[in-house]
Amino acid sequence: MSNRLPCVLVVEDDPVARELLKEAIEAELGVRVVLAANGAEALRLLAEHCPQVVVTDARMPVMNGIELIRRLRRRPATYCLPVIVVTASLWLRHDALVAGADAYVDKPFDLDVLVRKIAQYVE
Repeated sequence: MSNRLPCVLVVEDDPVARELLKEAIEAELGVRVVLAANGAEALRLLAEHCPQVVVTDARMPVMNGIELIRRLRRRPATYCLPVIVVTASLWLRHDALVAGADAYVDKPFDLDVLVRKIAQYVE
């Protein structure tokens, strides 16, 4: 896919879920999807790929989605970057919204619902 396409950064520690999300988002929205296995990897990929939205799992090893959101909100370059958090935990959903998430999708998620939320942030 071309680097001129809008970019979505998906941060998910489960490799099967990562690939499923990539395929579904690319097919439905015609965007470029970049994958990261945790928040630390996502931070390394941000400058290179300039995503228009980040979709992150809340629970991950190394750096979880809540910490990723906090770090994004502390950086001037990513302060306004939209973040959608995906979680099964009511507490983590609350923590993500307090940290600055723009939206959330409950796990197990409906791909159509998630894709519609992502579509709100890509051009």
